Amino acid sequence: MSLQSFITNFNEFMKDVPQVLQNDHFESSDWWKDLNEMLLTKCNMEFLGHGYFSAAFTHPEDKTKVVKIGFKIEDSGAAYAAFCRQNQGLYGIPTVYHLERLDKAYIVVLDKLVDYRHAHEDTEGEYDAIQAVIRNGNLGSDLYRKLSPNHPIYEAAFRIRHFFEGVARFDLHNENIMIKELETGGQQLVITDPVSYTNNKQEMIEKENELGFSRKQTVKT
Repeated sequence: MSLQSFITNFNEFMKDVPQVLQNDHFESSDWWKDLNEMLLTKCNMEFLGHGYFSAAFTHPEDKTKVVKIGFKIEDSGAAYAAFCRQNQGLYGIPTVYHLERLDKAYIVVLDKLVDYRHAHEDTEGEYDAIQAVIRNGNLGSDLYRKLSPNHPIYEAAFRIRHFFEGVARFDLHNENIMIKELETGGQQLVITDPVSYTNNKQEMIEKENELGFSRKQTVKT
């Protein structure tokens, strides 16, 4: 099934679903089971897991990709996806193949990554650098003992810190950083979801607009 067919079926289903609110947890909603069944039977989509306000699916025709559905259209995840789209090719930033805001959700197509629990020990320096820069805005004297000051992960971390500081709360833990397996057998950390929405929705919307993430925009690569 094509991505557009999936979006059409999803939109049709969501017409009768109430808008997900800030404190809602969709997995406890009555419509969640029906949505899973529809995506499986009509779209052949396999459910992978969910966060507080999003869920991830894959399709058997291309299990290297993940379709992430965010059920809050003004969630920080949408703004971060737009940020990633603007910074494609930067080390540590997810590759965005498709980004679209729908009436009651947003959809992002990304590479399928590996849980951080499977990380090799030699990625520890990258993890510490991401934490130090994004959380604190500085590195600390001990960090360079683990990771070269010229490592490209610093650039991604500093850009995230600079863009979202004052607009979103930084929410970093080992479930928001994942692993990209390299053909060489090595691993690369990918910063998947480092920010959490603040109470100032207008500022976040302005940031999304600054990145060109409009409600009806569709991006394909």
